[in-house]
Amino acid sequence: MIELRQATQRDIEDYYGRLPLCTMRGVVAVKDGEVLGVGGTYRYRGDTIVFCEMKDHAKKYRKYILKAAKMVLENLREKRVFAICDAEQPTAKQFLEHLGFFCIDEVKNIYVREAD
Repeated sequence: MIELRQATQRDIEDYYGRLPLCTMRGVVAVKDGEVLGVGGTYRYRGDTIVFCEMKDHAKKYRKYILKAAKMVLENLREKRVFAICDAEQPTAKQFLEHLGFFCIDEVKNIYVREAD
């Protein structure tokens, strides 16, 4: 079974092998003690960026990926957030659009989502 929960500093170190260069808030997916993926937000030049990274073998857990993404988006304080679409992932664009993001720069694959 997959556990989705708020990320701790230890989770981030386990996943990346070190602490990130910036602060972030996020959610992790854990199975049998292994952090399969991490998603959340970080700040860059005053803007909030949404991100998601996962191990290749975690991509088969689609239901949990969507649930984790919704957890991140529900906990947002900001009205506008950005995401950079990974063009190498065939379903990334469709996934972002499903979550309410729209493309504002097709060359750089930048998407934005604005809350009501």
